[in-house]
Amino acid sequence: MEVRPMRIISEGQAIELLKTQFDLDAPVAFEDVKKKYRQESKKLHPDAGGSEEAFKALGNSFDELKKLYQMDSPLFDAEPFDNVAEGEPKPPSMPRTTVDGTPLSGLGLGLGPTTNGRDCPDCEHRGYTITKEHGRGRCEKCAGKRWQPREYDCRACWGTGKFTQRKSQRVVDCRVCEGKGKFQHPFQQEVCTACDGTGKTATDRVVNIYAVKCYTCKGTGETPVWNPVIPKGRIGLARTSSQQPTVVKTPPEVSAKSPKKKSAHRPDLMQDLLNELRAKGVGGKR
Repeated sequence: MEVRPMRIISEGQAIELLKTQFDLDAPVAFEDVKKKYRQESKKLHPDAGGSEEAFKALGNSFDELKKLYQMDSPLFDAEPFDNVAEGEPKPPSMPRTTVDGTPLSGLGLGLGPTTNGRDCPDCEHRGYTITKEHGRGRCEKCAGKRWQPREYDCRACWGTGKFTQRKSQRVVDCRVCEGKGKFQHPFQQEVCTACDGTGKTATDRVVNIYAVKCYTCKGTGETPVWNPVIPKGRIGLARTSSQQPTVVKTPPEVSAKSPKKKSAHRPDLMQDLLNELRAKGVGGKR
């Protein structure tokens, strides 16, 4: 079984550190985090008149974020600020709380030091799931008019757009509908099927990001493994299927108070019991 490397902080705690220590919103490029760390470390250095405790806290926060970055966290998948073109809309940032108000820094911390667990398959050990809201733009099919010409199937090819030649048996495009399989009525119209008559459809641009607390693991990021024999963290050290368990035969302990009864196999034992009951008049015919 694959042993997952121990995570120092959760992604919710990393989002909180980025906001409080570096004034950055996730997702962010790690290059921008390093630049911000250099700027803040110069201001908080004790030689420059800063506090030693704040300088150490900034360094510890950067070390924790670096460990999370080395684990390929999606919080650092954004483009650097220098590569973003001017005029483009700024992508939305990750929220710091879920929809019900639970801070993300308190989610994905595991089940504690006494209960074994596996990563939750629904939230991938985060303790929360992400829901993205996409923007809406003009419908391309109806050009925002909410109506489109009525379409009907081609009668020559039955709406398939293909035609099989009789002699050569080749499959070619239908000459009547030119391979489209559909015809548009010259003056009848119907509601646009792409936008359902609204004139707008969803685009690839993400407008908002919402975090929802995971229902499967209750925000812990792990599902419990009920095995009271194996201590916490020893699930990965269990034997694999290829290893054969060794069976040690121990001699039975003979106690004087409870002697071991000898089991004898007698095929005529049942017949003797029946004869004894008949002799006493039990089970006879009336």
